[in-house]
Amino acid sequence: PAPRATPENKMPDFEPPQACVQRIIKGVLPDNCQITKESKAAFSKAAGIFIIYLTTCANDFCKENKRSTISSQDVLAAIKELEFHELVGPLEEFLVHYRKELETKKENRAATLASAAETDREAMETAPLSVSAAIEEEGSVPMAEEASGEGGAAAAEGSNADAGEAESKVAGETASEVAIGGEAAQSTETTEESAM
Repeated sequence: PAPRATPENKMPDFEPPQACVQRIIKGVLPDNCQITKESKAAFSKAAGIFIIYLTTCANDFCKENKRSTISSQDVLAAIKELEFHELVGPLEEFLVHYRKELETKKENRAATLASAAETDREAMETAPLSVSAAIEEEGSVPMAEEASGEGGAAAAEGSNADAGEAESKVAGETASEVAIGGEAAQSTETTEESAM
């Protein structure tokens, strides 16, 4: 939630969500301990005041270093300045784990993208082979070179359609992939015949 300025104190009014505060309190207190609604509200208000106070102090360190973005080092300096030295160790430990977690996520994402690219590349390399194998297996696809006379162009288009039908029977591809696959098979067989 966005901080709201109240007319009495001109300080932004901020409180962390009640559910977060309650979860933190339950995590610290023993199971047999109860807490009133009023004390939860007091914890929430105190946490909001602490966050505003800490942010203001960290912002001062940020301005001293002529920067406009508060960094984790500014927050650590503010905690030391406010004499909460017992929080420095846990915060530094948290930052180390947080940075490792970010690095791990970054590496996993890069590995996933590289794997997907490799899979796509392999699929593109093997696609013409599966088309030509389907055409050879079908055996009834006439070659464009075998067509003669004025009907040669129509026969060539027919062979592409037949190759596409054969491919769709084998792999169940979409119409655009079938047309491309038929042309690829045509050029593959033409290349094989010209090599003989």
